[in-house]
Amino acid sequence: MAETIDSAVSELQKVVAELEADLNNKEEKESSRTEPKIGEAEQGIQGILDLTLGNKRELLTKERAEELFEGIEDDIHEIRLGTKSFGVDAAKVAEKYLKKCSKISVADLADIIAGRPEAEALEVLKLVCGALPVAIKELDLSENALGEKGVRALEPTLRSFETLEGISFYNNGLSELSLKLLSEYVPTEKLQSIHFHNNMSGSGGALALAEMLPKSPALKDLRMSSSRVRPDGGCALIESIGKYAHSLVKLNLGDSMFGEKGGNALAQTLPKLPNLEELVLRDTGLEEDGLESLLSCLESGDVLPNLQLLDISQLEVGCEDNAARVGVVCSKRKKLKHLKLEENELETPGIEKFLDGLGEPSGCSLETLDLRTNEIDLDGARTVVEYFLKVPSCKKIELGDNDIEEDDEESITKLANEKREIEVILNSDYE
Repeated sequence: MAETIDSAVSELQKVVAELEADLNNKEEKESSRTEPKIGEAEQGIQGILDLTLGNKRELLTKERAEELFEGIEDDIHEIRLGTKSFGVDAAKVAEKYLKKCSKISVADLADIIAGRPEAEALEVLKLVCGALPVAIKELDLSENALGEKGVRALEPTLRSFETLEGISFYNNGLSELSLKLLSEYVPTEKLQSIHFHNNMSGSGGALALAEMLPKSPALKDLRMSSSRVRPDGGCALIESIGKYAHSLVKLNLGDSMFGEKGGNALAQTLPKLPNLEELVLRDTGLEEDGLESLLSCLESGDVLPNLQLLDISQLEVGCEDNAARVGVVCSKRKKLKHLKLEENELETPGIEKFLDGLGEPSGCSLETLDLRTNEIDLDGARTVVEYFLKVPSCKKIELGDNDIEEDDEESITKLANEKREIEVILNSDYE
């Protein structure tokens, strides 16, 4: 079943990519006639080979690949090959040149097989990845329709990367089985960053990731977002983080469905992460009691004392006591710089309670505040701006998609610039 789903997703992604490439192909052919060779132009900046410059999509031929790679120096340490779709012939050219570059430590191979048939795409991935030095440290394979077949095709290469420190898989069509395979193939001893985003791996994928954590003692940055994780898998992952990932600096579990149990699990795990600086829990479906557990945990200033970014958007905070509690949470963290509270139904009464919870403006450390889509009216917007004009560190407030008439926006902007300049982004700024 997992293989069937992987295949369907893979085919759909390839069709979309091929249509997009066809739309741009004529323009790209014209521009390629005058585009300089990478070896002669910017081989990047100090040893970076960047084919994404200009962000022009292109289906590479063997001849075009020769033009792009000719003249590259063997001392490059980073490559970015995205927006260029490699066929087998072009991939063999890349393989030839990349094998000479033994100092490559960062490889961004996102989006390099768009529009290619499955068999050809798998061969391309094997050729390009196989040309990388085994001492590679960071590998990004995002936006490639891997699925289970792609993961299996890369098994020998992935196993050889024993010094790998960071991996990224965004929008790869990865199923539960795919993540299980990756957990077996990817060496984890030195991994500092693991990113999975916008896949279809579900709770089974979260369980597979949970099993990677005991083998990843150096982990500092973990992302498992927009991947259909439900409470069973989410709780297992959160509990594993609490047991094995005490050195985390960044944690993103956004766009999941954890339920009340997930909120309770977070309340048990977060006190064990003293080094955490960024926490993203947006749209995690904690439900009322789960949110209660989370806020009760964070109301202690001893929990996450180094937090700099907190995203608790789309958690149904509402306009009652929880709004004040969010303010208290922020007031207990003197290093907190960025707060995201989008789509929380705060309304103007909730804003007033939030500010009450924050306490004296002079004690607030926030630099940016995101209050988009909260049904805030003109009075609420003025109240927010007036408060943060007294916060020395504040630089930006986002108030778009609220109940503020366009005719009233000028008065808010004027208020924000009266005493000192604060960037206030309103509805019309997004048009």
